[in-house]
Amino acid sequence: MSIRHSGIRRQAALGVVVALAVLCAGCIGSKRSGGSSGSDPAAIPLTPSLWLSPSISTAVIPYKDACGQPAVFSVADPLVEAVPKKLNRVFHGVTPQFGLEQRVTAAGVIEVGLGLKHIDLVIPRHIQGAYPVSVTLGAEMVFLAEDGKTLFTKKLQSVGRGEVTVTDQTCEVKGLEPIVQEAVDAVTEGLAKQVAESVRVREYAEQQKTRIPITASLPTQQAGITSSASVTGGVQANRIAPTAGIPAASSS
Repeated sequence: MSIRHSGIRRQAALGVVVALAVLCAGCIGSKRSGGSSGSDPAAIPLTPSLWLSPSISTAVIPYKDACGQPAVFSVADPLVEAVPKKLNRVFHGVTPQFGLEQRVTAAGVIEVGLGLKHIDLVIPRHIQGAYPVSVTLGAEMVFLAEDGKTLFTKKLQSVGRGEVTVTDQTCEVKGLEPIVQEAVDAVTEGLAKQVAESVRVREYAEQQKTRIPITASLPTQQAGITSSASVTGGVQANRIAPTAGIPAASSS
């Protein structure tokens, strides 16, 4: 009797093992087949030119240091690095343009400019401690087709938050870098996501597979973002209003 029950238990245990193996195999197959459902959209089959407005390449944010004296924090390098990095994931690549005149090719041109830039920080003069700070950035992106037509335009605003520290020995404010980087990452990621979801840009990419390209040279003043946008003036365009009241991009 005990031998019979032992055999039944072994068979039951073997059945459980087989069932678990089948179930796990099904889970793995499900992950492999459905794993892309939450992934980014497929890369757009274009290699557009990328033109960064001087409002980005010379961007600084004014604030007051621990002694109450005017200071500036440069945000140009983080932006110049982040913008093409984000867009290279959206397109088959981007080709940086230099100079004041934009050359619009069959692949189009992307213009990016910076508008609102602000550091919200209040420090009692020479009082050591940690203080809350927020960094706000507003950026604008435009995609121009080969003929100069605007296919996409978007303005977004992001906020980075954190704490900075000061001592009673210097006027230096420490800890701004990661907070600025948070704002930069949020606004550039938001713009990249928006252009990746643009139906008009994706349709244009499909059309370029059969179209005969034409050569177009657009003066900067006729493009979506003017090169005369200064560090303090932000993004200004003939067809686009200044960057006030733009929607916020999540910094999470």
